[in-house]
Amino acid sequence: MSQTPPAVTVAQIAGMIDHAILKPELTRAEVDAQLDVAAEHRIFSVCVRPSDIAHAVERLTGRGWRSAP
Repeated sequence: MSQTPPAVTVAQIAGMIDHAILKPELTRAEVDAQLDVAAEHRIFSVCVRPSDIAHAVERLTGRGWRSAP
């Protein structure tokens, strides 16, 4: 008798993804678009370039995100 594996939702998968926004040529608008996608889908974590950290924290504050120390 075969067993059906448990169903996994898109939200559960998104909650396991680490999203990297690291390309040096990205514009601020492109970074913002990626941050918005991550927030919309409730991606587990986002890694940004050092120059984007303060902006990312500001943009994601109040959207269910917390920054790493």
